[in-house]
Amino acid sequence: MGETGTAAKAVQGDCTEGKYVVHFLTHFLGKLNNLLGTVQALSKQQKQLRLAAAQHANTKLGMAYTLLEAISSQRLDKAISKQKAAATAVTQLSEQVGHRVGVLLLSRITPGKATVTYTTAAAADPSTPNRASGFTTKCGVHPILTPAASSKSDTKADDK
Repeated sequence: MGETGTAAKAVQGDCTEGKYVVHFLTHFLGKLNNLLGTVQALSKQQKQLRLAAAQHANTKLGMAYTLLEAISSQRLDKAISKQKAAATAVTQLSEQVGHRVGVLLLSRITPGKATVTYTTAAAADPSTPNRASGFTTKCGVHPILTPAASSKSDTKADDK
C-alpha cells in the first residue's frame, strides 16, 4: 500500500505527522461547518417560503410558493441527511486523530522517565480522618511534574 501522493512525501517523521493529522482534522471540521451553514440557510429559506405560501393562499402566487416550499423541503431533507452522515464520519475521524496524536506524543518520551508527585497539606494535618467523612472537605492537590529527559521531536519552535 505504497502511497506516492504529496501528503505521503510531506510526512517525514513524528513531528510532521502530528501536524498533518491535526490539519487534516481541521479541514474536515471546516467542511462540516459549511454543511451546517447550508442546513441553516435552507431551513430559513423553507420557513420564509412556508410563510409566503400561507399569506398568498388560494391564489396562483400561493400555488407557486407552495411548489417552491416543497422543493425547498426536499433540498433541506437531503442536506440534513448529508450533514448527519458527515457528522458521524468527522466524529470517528476525530477519535482516530486523537488516538494517533496520543500515540505520537507517547513515542516522544523515554518510557518510565516522566513522573508525577502529588503533595498536599492534608497528609500532615492530624484532623484529616475526621474531615474525610464530609462532602465539603477541600483538599489542595499540587502536582509536581518531572519531564522526561529528552524527546525525539522538539516542537517548541513550531508552537510559537
